[in-house]
Amino acid sequence: MTETEMVKTQSVLKGHTIGELTMKQLPILNRTDTIEKAVQLLLDGQAKNFLVMDGESPYGTLNRDGIIKALTAHGSKITVETVTDNDIGYIEDAEPVEKALLLMQQHKYPLLIVTKKKELYGVVDMENILEYIMVINATAASVNQR
Repeated sequence: MTETEMVKTQSVLKGHTIGELTMKQLPILNRTDTIEKAVQLLLDGQAKNFLVMDGESPYGTLNRDGIIKALTAHGSKITVETVTDNDIGYIEDAEPVEKALLLMQQHKYPLLIVTKKKELYGVVDMENILEYIMVINATAASVNQR
C-alpha cells in the first residue's frame, strides 16, 4: 500500500473500531488435526486464514499457502501444529481499525485475534478490512446521492 493509499484508508477508517468488523464465525483447527482436515475446511468455504487452537487457547494461525506447502512437502497425514505460524497478533475489540491495519502490515500477520475483555472474540484479516472499507465507501456514496 502506498503512502497516499494509506492516508486515504486511515481517513475512511477514522472513528471505526475493530469490533465493528470482527469475524465471529471462524474456521477453527485444533493443533492435533491433520492437514487433510485443513484441506477440507479450505475447500468447504471462503476462508483462507484459519485459527489454530490448543484446547481453549489460541495456538497460532495457518493460511492457505501454508496448507498447500505442507500438503506438497509432507502429505495430508501430518498434524496442523507442525506447520502452524505461532507468531500471533492480538488486538482488543475497542481499538481503532487503523491500529489493526498497522499491526498486520508491520508484523506481516495474516490474521489478528480479536479479544473482548481479554476473552477470544473473533478474528480479522486484511480481506475483512478491505471489504469493510468498500462497505463504508459504498454507504457514503449512497448517502451523497440522496
